[in-house]
Amino acid sequence: MIAIICIALSCNRDKIKADLIIVNASIWTSDDLNPNAEAMVISGDRILWSERM
Repeated sequence: MIAIICIALSCNRDKIKADLIIVNASIWTSDDLNPNAEAMVISGDRILWSERM
């Protein structure tokens, strides 16, 4: 899971700095198409990436 997050973030050419990486969690996203996630990357007040397994 951590490898997937690292690959996803490294593909961005602007080099975004993550303030918080959450893995192996039960996260409610409030998105009707993907209501739950197990991993999330946060920078400042923005969710950069979330993944459902």
